[in-house]
Amino acid sequence: MKKEFRKILSSLARITKIGGSPFMVSILGGIITGFGNFGIAYSLGYISSEVIRQVSNQQFNLNQFYVFGGYFLLLIPVFYSGQMLNLTGGLKAENRLKARLVQAALRHDERTIKSGHSGDIMSRITSDSTVVDNFYFQGLNYLVLTPFVSGLSSLIAIYFIDARLFVISLLFGVLSFIVSTRYSHKIQATSKKIRLVASSATQVLSEILHNAQFIKLNNLIERITSTYEQKNQELSNTTFLMDKYNETVQAINQGISLFTQVIYLLVCGYLSLNGNFEFANVMIAISLQASISGMFGNLSASLNYFVEVSTAASRVLEILDAPMEDLREQAKTLRMDSTLGASISIENVSFNYNKETRILDQLNLSIEPFETVAFVGESGSGKTSLFRLLLGYYSPDAGVIRIDGKDLQDYSLSSIRKQMIYIQQEAPLFNRSIRDNIALGDIDRWGELSDESIVKAAKEANIHDFIMSLPEGYDTNVGESASLISGGQRQRIAIARAFISHAPILIMDEPTSALDAASESLIQASLNQLKLQKTILIAAHRDVTIRNADRIVLLKDGGIHQLLESETAK
Repeated sequence: MKKEFRKILSSLARITKIGGSPFMVSILGGIITGFGNFGIAYSLGYISSEVIRQVSNQQFNLNQFYVFGGYFLLLIPVFYSGQMLNLTGGLKAENRLKARLVQAALRHDERTIKSGHSGDIMSRITSDSTVVDNFYFQGLNYLVLTPFVSGLSSLIAIYFIDARLFVISLLFGVLSFIVSTRYSHKIQATSKKIRLVASSATQVLSEILHNAQFIKLNNLIERITSTYEQKNQELSNTTFLMDKYNETVQAINQGISLFTQVIYLLVCGYLSLNGNFEFANVMIAISLQASISGMFGNLSASLNYFVEVSTAASRVLEILDAPMEDLREQAKTLRMDSTLGASISIENVSFNYNKETRILDQLNLSIEPFETVAFVGESGSGKTSLFRLLLGYYSPDAGVIRIDGKDLQDYSLSSIRKQMIYIQQEAPLFNRSIRDNIALGDIDRWGELSDESIVKAAKEANIHDFIMSLPEGYDTNVGESASLISGGQRQRIAIARAFISHAPILIMDEPTSALDAASESLIQASLNQLKLQKTILIAAHRDVTIRNADRIVLLKDGGIHQLLESETAK
């Protein structure tokens, strides 16, 4: 139990720290709102009691009403300012959290990415972080701070009105707390289950959307969606159970609050008949009692809420705590003159993903500036793994990789990646215009590149004519996952990035494996021009793709099985 309590406190402390000063502003707003609620309740109660008092004395004096009416009006801007501080501070804290989550997810090391599920990450960043977001600017203040400040202030005020009413409020408040805690364990367990079921449902949905075409072509819609419906039904049932427990607790608290007010009336009536109490004050007590009942009722609800938040927060914090890429930010910056090309030296490099399988075993290879080297071999022979070592996704288990004689481990990862442009088999494009996607090849000048330089790159990549055939030309949006253009067009836009980039090294992983002969021919023509500007490493299976390489490296069993000059080089 103590371990669980410490875990809750640790999670809440960490997300509080992430929220920072904006979250403190939000908390201040909640406290001000709580005092505002108390002031309004007290004012209404006092005005009601004053009406009864003056009617009983058969006299009517407006001065008291003017005073408290003015006081009541002054409370409105106080209440409003508290709400605004709560809102603005909470939203800023929310933005801080989301920014850190997205940055962390993008900086996870490759092993973490491979072992995780994109649907689970999405669930944590959306569903779980929403719970924490609510904690920042609504949940903590509305469910905890405001009820507590308002209730405690009301309880103190009742003590000064009459200590006997204070005792009654305290006794029934404790009763409300005890009854509410009977449901705490059920609410906490159900809250944890909701988070897990929601994550599972999101993972299923992610897989459905990712494989939508396969599902339609194989008539699997009903079978696959039934799995998602089952997950949703389980989530719905669990959420209903959670709401049922919360509504039960709320109904009990409201019942106790109403019963307390009835006791107030009976006790105050009895005391006033015996000359020990001014009955008009009962209106103030009744007005304040709702806040007191809300405070005691929320003590248990607050604990349940903290458990719910800490459960979501722990899942969110796992994103921040996952192993990150070693960016080597304090290391030297690798600077190169792209006009001179780049040499690459791979010296006794060994690498494996696990202890059972060695992908690369003491690999040695030297590549000259402006040389084009093609890597061939069976799937799993190490082509992509070698590229990933160059790009810094992994570090070699042994050996050294050098660019222009400089050990990559001595330089910052961002500066290394600036010297390379990587074109994957399914060249990823953003859901933006073709112009923006090409400009991403020179991120340092993205948004500042001239139309002339973008058009020049597109012409060199043999994609300009296609772009100009579109109604919106370079402003055409490529759609999500570049769904509005073909694979060949997507690859040529990616190659246009290479032409606009100042990186001296181009790495291409199976760039033409899924393309038709016409698209492949256009890409080969572009590569022939790029050979004069960059050192090129290309992994491929097709003969036509490697035909124009200077050398061909056949990888097998973790090393170089054969090193050949291509027919063109000869």
